[in-house]
Amino acid sequence: MSDLAVCVQDDDKNVSPKETIDAIYKAGFKNVFVQYYRRDNLEFDELKQIDYCRQIGLNIIFCHLGYKNINEIWIAGEKGEKVTNEYIEDLEFMKEKQIDMVIMHLSSHMNPPKYNEIGLERIKKIVRYAKELGIKIAFENTKMWGYLEYVFENIKSKNLAAYYRNWGQYPHPMIISSNDWVYKGKHILHHAKGIKRKQVMAIVLEN
Repeated sequence: MSDLAVCVQDDDKNVSPKETIDAIYKAGFKNVFVQYYRRDNLEFDELKQIDYCRQIGLNIIFCHLGYKNINEIWIAGEKGEKVTNEYIEDLEFMKEKQIDMVIMHLSSHMNPPKYNEIGLERIKKIVRYAKELGIKIAFENTKMWGYLEYVFENIKSKNLAAYYRNWGQYPHPMIISSNDWVYKGKHILHHAKGIKRKQVMAIVLEN
């Protein structure tokens, strides 16, 4: 049986995150996921979004963590360490808010640094800490080939899975995971009352 979870989009200049959450609720959805991107320009920030979703009875299935600086994780130096520590802090916040799953990227843009042992060791650190906290991590299949494969070949953890986003002509033919659970999802657009079609992103939850 399938269910729907709707993304709380928070980057629209004309619709506030609170209005988005209200529209999702009024449209009859029960499940949401929040973009935890550490934005500092939101009056109704991610913390308020999470609390408000819970207040009105919406179920938060996961948070999508930010990826603005994810490419730094593959580069030696202080910036890469800083990004790694920020993800550790994100996991601590998820534990505090009783959110037991996060989505992460492994790269961004079309010319990221080549995957390597430096980044792998940082990702291992993040995965280990997530397991200690009881939080699952699903890595999204971004458009760049090789990163998911590299991570799954080198990290064997039942706490880790692939999150499949349907990119249409994207080269991955299927979800890859060497583990016991796979978080299967497909981004779809759904027209919810009070929000323009392009403002709502949802995933199908497959049991």
